[in-house]
Amino acid sequence: MSIIRKNKLPLFLLAVVMMLSAFYIIAPNNETAETGGSLNDVSPTYSYYAEERLNILEGRNTTILELENQIAGGDLSVVSITNILEEINKIYNLKNIEVELETQIVALGYDDVLVEQYTKQVNLGTASNPIYTKVEMVDVKVLAETMTVSEYVAINKIIKEKFGSDEYKVNVVLSKDE
Repeated sequence: MSIIRKNKLPLFLLAVVMMLSAFYIIAPNNETAETGGSLNDVSPTYSYYAEERLNILEGRNTTILELENQIAGGDLSVVSITNILEEINKIYNLKNIEVELETQIVALGYDDVLVEQYTKQVNLGTASNPIYTKVEMVDVKVLAETMTVSEYVAINKIIKEKFGSDEYKVNVVLSKDE
């Protein structure tokens, strides 16, 4: 009888992970479900930033695996498991948002765009008396020779509308096709 009790939590966690996996596959707003792809898919028509996209996805997939391994360990409370599942959900949603933003910016007439949202730790103090804070960043890399001020403002507006106006620091960088 004690073997059955010991197996309840791992079986419950496995069932939760499988239900969430099924949810991501059939979710109506999930672009990977519509195309039959996976999180590893990159925008097929844009190739200049393909390697960077893959590196970003690889890092996020590693994070997801680490979080799933924490759940699989079976030593966590239900609250901790819920928090980890929410973090995994944020990672999946973030990729969908980035792809949507890349598509909107490419529609402005650019050949390729890479959007990456991340958190950066910044020291607001001095070297001897550090005061660290986290800053939400959005990097936008645009494949273009030049950009006008109005184009920059349009890109910044698209990003700010999606992520929020005061919460994120937006960097727009031009890249030239070599």
